[in-house]
Amino acid sequence: MEQKKQNLTMIVIMAVLAVVGIVLFVFGCVFDGSLFVKISAIITAVICLALAGELAYVTFFAGDMNSNYFLYDAKTKKNVSLQKLTFQTVNARMNRYISYYASSEGKLWTEGVLESPELDMGEEFKPLVAYKLLYDLAEANSENAWKCFEVCGEGTVECICSWIASAGDAEMADNIIKMKQLRPYNGAYIKDYLVRNRKYLQSRMFKYVYENIDKF
Repeated sequence: MEQKKQNLTMIVIMAVLAVVGIVLFVFGCVFDGSLFVKISAIITAVICLALAGELAYVTFFAGDMNSNYFLYDAKTKKNVSLQKLTFQTVNARMNRYISYYASSEGKLWTEGVLESPELDMGEEFKPLVAYKLLYDLAEANSENAWKCFEVCGEGTVECICSWIASAGDAEMADNIIKMKQLRPYNGAYIKDYLVRNRKYLQSRMFKYVYENIDKF
């Protein structure tokens, strides 16, 4: 996703440079005034066209124009086949993706980042972020991890649950919300539930990416 945005930006810059270069070159050729202005326009045009050509090479030939967030291999600058995708790769890329929003996962839980109206996150990533956060709680299975769930706002939990519900896990979403809203709160319930479903959350992360790979 991020790579596609970068490619689009490169194309826009390349197009602007090419247009400016052509305009200046034509101007320099037909201009019947100062020799200095004429030569300067032609030189600037050549520089713009050269830069546009370099960007075209980098965008279209040096890398994969349709690079995928989960399949792109930085070493070969190409997408690997979907059959070679592993959970380890998905998990590592999601660690990187989440780091765009907070310096730690704990802050995503406790600082209301996910429920903020200013959250700038692609819709295709939201269920995946939700699965990732729940999976990591179960994987860590530590006092600090469960404390994050305990102290986070209900709005954060509702966001996460609405995202996994949109991916087909409405029952799990309902169960998690009920455990969060239970009074008096009992952390043992959510702990047992998520640890018991750790492998399921892992499989859902991978399956979601696999089935929606074209969105990334």
